[in-house]
Amino acid sequence: MSAAPKFSFYTISFKGEAFAKSVERLARLGFDAVEVPGDPEKFSGDEVSGTLTANGIKASAVCGRMYGPERDLSTADVSNRAKAIDYYRRAAEFAGHIRAPILIVAPTSVRRTLPETTVEQEWAAAVEGISQIADSCRGSGVKIAIEPWNRYETYLVNRLEEADQMRRDVGRDNVGIMADLFHMNIEEIDAAAAIRDCGSSLLNVHFADSNRQAPGRGHIDLLTIMSALQSVNYEHYLSAELLPPRYLIETTIPSDFYDRYPEETISELRRAWRTAKGRAR
Repeated sequence: MSAAPKFSFYTISFKGEAFAKSVERLARLGFDAVEVPGDPEKFSGDEVSGTLTANGIKASAVCGRMYGPERDLSTADVSNRAKAIDYYRRAAEFAGHIRAPILIVAPTSVRRTLPETTVEQEWAAAVEGISQIADSCRGSGVKIAIEPWNRYETYLVNRLEEADQMRRDVGRDNVGIMADLFHMNIEEIDAAAAIRDCGSSLLNVHFADSNRQAPGRGHIDLLTIMSALQSVNYEHYLSAELLPPRYLIETTIPSDFYDRYPEETISELRRAWRTAKGRAR
């Protein structure tokens, strides 16, 4: 990777804020790109593209919004599985419209932590669904990144090695995997080793500290993560997905979050990248 890594921030972190305002802030703070929620019904591709262009910033990825059984690629319900595939196809079209290179896909709906049938059947269903999505966006420039979640959000794919195995089972050259440090903090024995083992398949990385706050506010050893990414020549975005305390149960987020957390994030990511690079010399 070049001496100047690319930084992105997932706008969903700014709960309830207008997309344009979030983009303006992140561009002002020095981010190269934003990650956009995968809500084709809510966001106009033309409006998103116009906002990005006006602020001189890009879309790093579209993140699939996996709420509810109708967005579950591995469910035993054939009708809902078809709806999930259709959703992701529309999300991929949206990604292509705004020139986002990555669509993030999860094999199950969020917080489904037990299989409805067998793990083998549901794994096969997810592989088939992701294969269909990948085939539908071939030629668009959009790649699929399979994301592992922690055990409290899914049972099926929790670790990078599992996501990489699913990628191999899908067998499409426009499918890779992504890493999320918050989930890895729960599931991986050695997060840096997992990155080194699967690094050639990595298309995206979500940064957050162990408490899902800004890097530096928890106990993740960011230097080892940066060293691992550099060792596998990671060339994609370093993207932040932050959720401040009590995010899920409060209607608004703390007022100091909006500017302070992105400022801390880009500063800490830059510092850790430079330091890791210096140690490698």
